[in-house]
Amino acid sequence: MNICWVDIGCHDPDAAAAFYGALFGWIYTEPDEDGYRIAHRDGRQVSGLGRAEDPGPPYWTVVLGVDDIHASAREFAAKGARFVVPPVLVGDRGHTAVAVDPVGARISLWQAGTLAGTRVTDFADITLSTDRPAEARAFYGDGLKTVDGPTFWLVSFTATAAAALSLGATRLTATTFRDPAGAIFGIREG
Repeated sequence: MNICWVDIGCHDPDAAAAFYGALFGWIYTEPDEDGYRIAHRDGRQVSGLGRAEDPGPPYWTVVLGVDDIHASAREFAAKGARFVVPPVLVGDRGHTAVAVDPVGARISLWQAGTLAGTRVTDFADITLSTDRPAEARAFYGDGLKTVDGPTFWLVSFTATAAAALSLGATRLTATTFRDPAGAIFGIREG
């Protein structure tokens, strides 16, 4: 898996930007014409934030970098993914597509234009929570980290539990938290 980006879909982008900015030291760009913002830290792009595409709780999405979005979309569909946003051009930034994989996790594809993404694994750990790990590994490959549980992407960043709790997060496990709006994320103490 070539994870090139993570972002959060939320219903109150201002509140989410304030929370994650304070917790991780991220500085967000002004929203673009679609309301999407890019977070920076130490001069590099680290994440994105946009309005959620559905009325459910906010969620972190994992984005896979691909060379040919149309070929990758056909491959994903052949392996059982269902596309909720087919490949589409996003200005000069690149092409995107959003799918639901065979175990029910949302996954995005990105063919870079002017926005290449970043090396997510330099600053985040990514784990797929699912009660169907064998199916998930068959879809994504053996490099996928999984934990048993309801299906969602757990994206973990370096911070402290105390900081998260002081900003209004709720602790779910020793390293897993829910932000004030309901999105689940992880913390690596650092």
